[in-house]
Amino acid sequence: MASLFMVMDQLPSRGIAAAPHSGSLAKALDDDDSGVRWAAAEALASCGTSNRCDTQPHSATLHASELAVCLRDSDPWVRRAAAKGLRAAGLAAAPHAASLAEALKDTDDDVRHGAAAALLTVGATALESHTGALASALQDSDERVRRLAATILRSVGVAAAPHAASLSAALQDSDDEVRKIVVRTLSFLGPEAAGPHASNISAALKDRDTEVRATAASILGAIGAIASSEAGALAEAALHDQDAWVRAVSADALRSIGPSAAPHIGCLINAASNDTCEATRRTALAALRAVGPAAASHSTLLAEMSVKEKDLAVRRAAAAALRAAASGLAPDSPASSNGSGDSPDVPLPPSPRKAPADGGSQGQFHRAELAELVVKILHDPDAQVRRSAAATFKPLGSFGRPHAEAVATALRDNDPRVRRAAAKALQALGPDVVAPYAAAVAEALRTNGSPVNGSPANMSPTNGTPFASPGLQVRTVAGDQVSFKAERS
Repeated sequence: MASLFMVMDQLPSRGIAAAPHSGSLAKALDDDDSGVRWAAAEALASCGTSNRCDTQPHSATLHASELAVCLRDSDPWVRRAAAKGLRAAGLAAAPHAASLAEALKDTDDDVRHGAAAALLTVGATALESHTGALASALQDSDERVRRLAATILRSVGVAAAPHAASLSAALQDSDDEVRKIVVRTLSFLGPEAAGPHASNISAALKDRDTEVRATAASILGAIGAIASSEAGALAEAALHDQDAWVRAVSADALRSIGPSAAPHIGCLINAASNDTCEATRRTALAALRAVGPAAASHSTLLAEMSVKEKDLAVRRAAAAALRAAASGLAPDSPASSNGSGDSPDVPLPPSPRKAPADGGSQGQFHRAELAELVVKILHDPDAQVRRSAAATFKPLGSFGRPHAEAVATALRDNDPRVRRAAAKALQALGPDVVAPYAAAVAEALRTNGSPVNGSPANMSPTNGTPFASPGLQVRTVAGDQVSFKAERS
């Protein structure tokens, strides 16, 4: 027996040369001596291992059943070697996924780790029936096991959705790598699965790891309005996070939440005005656009940004936000004026020229001043900005009437969408205003909205630049790892 043990103890070091002995090794797995059983299992795990291509299958694939039985061996060394062999067997171990899942409860740390490593190789189909065991392993005392469990759950995709609660709880794990893997896994489950756990995901916005914070924000954005209770945490991150990527993704998540983010307009205004990252300013403005009429009191600031902002994407976002915000201005019927635009100059709610650091407001502005700023925006070199400006005149009522000629000038714009928006704005200013331009208005309204000169519909006639998305770029990393990263200024 001793001589047999000595021979078998040398087989693992022989690697592929031991493959012809795999049958004898498999029989030795039943030996009464645990040392022999261990040596046989180790040898099977190593047989067939080679740096060169070989037509012979790995010995562990031929004896996966025998190795699976050894997962219940009384000796932890044998169980460890058996798990190692099943990992080497790969897909051939798929029929024994249940035994490996049971081994995740083993009292030995290395056995549990080996079983988890083996499960990672058996394929997603074999794992779908064992996601419960993997979810339980997220609470394992060994971080190696927790990491592998989270990685495997990510590999099964939506089949892990029933365990979103366990995954979201694991966002509090003490191990940085576990939290990274878990948050990536949650990002693949979809809003229906992640939605009920928005509060746990929101807590990750304060994680010390940048990727965890950014991915948590992107998940909340994907959840959308269901995550409206977490808008405050997102606003805090959009305004104060030390990383521009996190700030941009958080602001974009508020855009997805939409009107429910209205209580946090001050933070969005501050981020749009003061952030040093163009992507953050752009996404904050996109969120203000989604908030819409609730941001009406900040119309003048948005107009000033539309005039002065040098970055085209940010300027477009500001003009679009202005258009949405202006729709919330108090109604002002031109029919109630004296026809000359001399209606009382009713002040707008307070709005800052530059948002103060606390996101509050200061100063007092009038709708007449807003109208003057919108006229300036009509001269922007970008067609998308000009179209937003023309559309903004519609809710200005009598305060837009003194600028009817400027709006009418836009009826000659080389972009038909701008001409159409100008025509609708003139109609909104009243029949007496539109009368001198009736023919041009009718012509503009007859156009189908397609740009002139054969330019694509999403191009600016002035420079041919595609319309910039107010959202974030999605980048695929390392095959299946998805991160949402903002363009940095």
